[in-house]
Parts: sequence; C-alpha cells; structure tokens
Amino acid sequence: MTAYGSLSLLLSRIAQPKVTHPMLKQFAQFEIAEQETVGAILKAIQTNAAPPGSTPSPSDTDLIQNLDDAGKASVEKLRAMHAGSEFDRDYIRYEVEGHRKLLDIQEVYLKCPDNLDQTNVAKLARGMIKEHLTLLADLDKAA
Repeated sequence: MTAYGSLSLLLSRIAQPKVTHPMLKQFAQFEIAEQETVGAILKAIQTNAAPPGSTPSPSDTDLIQNLDDAGKASVEKLRAMHAGSEFDRDYIRYEVEGHRKLLDIQEVYLKCPDNLDQTNVAKLARGMIKEHLTLLADLDKAA
C-alpha cells in the first residue's frame, strides 16, 4: 500500500467515530473500505499471490510504517483532536491533500504504463480519486 493510501486509511479510521457531519462520516466509512480493497489488490499484484475472497484489514501499526514524518504528525494531530467542526475541517483538508497527491501518482504512472494490472488499477483509482475530490469540496462547503 502506498504511503498516501496508508495515510488516508489511518486518518479515516480516526475520523469515522469523530466526525460530526453525517455525510463526512459516510465518506470516512467508504474511504476505509476503498483503501483496504485497493491495498489488497496492489499487494496481490506485487506478490503475484492468489487473492483471497475477503479483504484484509491491515493494522494501524503496519500502516504507520508506510508513513513519512509528516504523515505520522497528521495522524497524531487528528488522534489528539476532539470531535467537532474543527476536526471535520482538518480531516477534509488532510483528505484533499492526500487525494491530490494520489491523483498525481496515478497521472504520472499512466504516462508510462508498463504493467496491465497496475495500469488498470491506476485508471480505476484516478476516476475514484477525482470523484472523492469533488465530494470533499462539497463536504467542505457543508461542514
């Protein structure tokens, strides 16, 4: 799983019980499921392993290992915050930043595709990331 995928998953796990806006709570639930699924698919592609029918849920400890210092600081900041509108705004901001970086990664990869499976995942991810950025912009206005 990429550093930005790991970060989004961790932040969404922290946010899901804390966010106050119902649509943002739903976004966090969807983001958790999506990042766990994409991570499992990428791992199966990289290891050429037969994928299980279920989607594994990596531990927070495993995910933290994928993060740089800035990502770890973001996780700690959200963990320390209390629920409320400030928390909602910070979660949205972190998710927008992360999704923009994830989109950049897909765009760069798609300019020089070299693996059929990874290219197809990048195409699917790019579409979902663009949808999420639009949804996050709408949620930012509503929060």
